[in-house]
Amino acid sequence: MNTLSADLNQVRLIGKLGDFPKIHYLSEHKAICRIRLATNEPLKDPMGNPFIHTEWHTVVIKDLQTAELCHSTLIKGDQIEVIGKIRQIHKKQNNYSIKYFEIWADKINFIHINKSKIDGINQLNDDYGKSKH
Repeated sequence: MNTLSADLNQVRLIGKLGDFPKIHYLSEHKAICRIRLATNEPLKDPMGNPFIHTEWHTVVIKDLQTAELCHSTLIKGDQIEVIGKIRQIHKKQNNYSIKYFEIWADKINFIHINKSKIDGINQLNDDYGKSKH
């Protein structure tokens, strides 16, 4: 069987943070970080005039270390790549059913971040590498 023919739920987005990451601790060893990510697509209107269409995505990071790193490092306007899965969320609120989509991140790559934060990232990466040995 060709493995490429199997169903696959994988998303890859490159965009800029529209706000500062928000973190919520569920316990001492569990946290969820949410990021609002804007992606832009150049389009043309019916008259042929170019414009930019912006799409907003909610990215959810469930890995504790990645959540803390994103929360402590990223700021509004930083550019990241997110690789993950799309999830449809169903909620009941005031007798109404609400559906929306989230991107559950498997991996976050920092593409362009505030340069003053780079030293902090390098230190966190160094500390993480030492703790794994």
